[in-house]
Amino acid sequence: MKSESIQRLSAIDLNLLVVFAALARTRHVTNAAKLVGITQPAMSHALQRLRDLFDDQLFVKSSQGMVLTPLAEKLSHEVQSLTQHVDQIIYGAEEFSPKTLERTFRLRTTDLLESLVLPKLLPSLEQQAPTVQIEGNPEDKRSMVINQPS
Repeated sequence: MKSESIQRLSAIDLNLLVVFAALARTRHVTNAAKLVGITQPAMSHALQRLRDLFDDQLFVKSSQGMVLTPLAEKLSHEVQSLTQHVDQIIYGAEEFSPKTLERTFRLRTTDLLESLVLPKLLPSLEQQAPTVQIEGNPEDKRSMVINQPS
């Protein structure tokens, strides 16, 4: 890492990435505060610091909780991936558990294959990996499976 990168990052509270990940996951300031283990006012203050850092509202109140702005949507996957990677570096790799796997699998296949395979696959998948999602994309007739973290 270059010296200027280290200097820039040293000026930022990297705990704000944890705050961002919690807000993106819960979409609620109080629930995110509980998840992170801080008070609701501390979470609100951290959210304001995030907004200042990115010069964007990031999370906007709505009747269904917080809604991510386009920038927050763009950053969400990267921040989630980064925080998971740091967690693995510090605490080690977790044992794989399909029950806790949070992924979206996009299947590019024919309509026929999709109609034959998915009805048999989905009940088992729902039971063994309830947070995994399958998306079909029959417009693209190439047969390939893409695993993309959500």
